[in-house]
Amino acid sequence: MPKKNILEFYFDEARHLYRKRLKNPLTGKWSIDVWAATKAELRES
Repeated sequence: MPKKNILEFYFDEARHLYRKRLKNPLTGKWSIDVWAATKAELRES
């Protein structure tokens, strides 16, 4: 199955932070938000 064409990161201009969503292992839904100042910091998580 082809990969979905979605953005890896979302930039919130009000907070001046990047957000990445992670899948919750218990529910299987994309419900965990991780915030960081740079994309590199998000890739480490």
